[in-house]
Amino acid sequence: MDTKSTGYLLAAPLAGLALLALTGCASFAGLGAIVGDGAREQHYAEYRDTPYWSDQFETSPPAFVPEDATGIRIRYADDAKAMRYDAAEETVAEGCEPTAIEGRPSVGGAWWPELSPAEGLRCGDWTSFRIGGTTYAWTEGAAHSEALD
Repeated sequence: MDTKSTGYLLAAPLAGLALLALTGCASFAGLGAIVGDGAREQHYAEYRDTPYWSDQFETSPPAFVPEDATGIRIRYADDAKAMRYDAAEETVAEGCEPTAIEGRPSVGGAWWPELSPAEGLRCGDWTSFRIGGTTYAWTEGAAHSEALD
């Protein structure tokens, strides 16, 4: 075998691996980026991008997330989820009730505010509050809901 043929034989698998790495990253984007504490984080530019949400969470976004929401971030590990989004106005979904804000989410990211207001809303398993044009919400799953009852 000549040197030129050997070079092609070596280059072909390397090119294939490079192509797989580039396309493979895109196909796994829906799984969320793993962040420092083992949680995963998803980002959606707009509400209309959230159909991909169901690929991960087997559900739609919570009812309180308005269709004009932008800058949506959700961070999750097991049943615990923390999210933030921007919207022109706060949407109060049916079934949401005023509640005292106590504690912080176990999976809050660096984008989670240091201080939260004393009052917010409870919407099912979720607790939410608004600062400026940004809504923050979290749930620890069924355990969170039972602790609030």
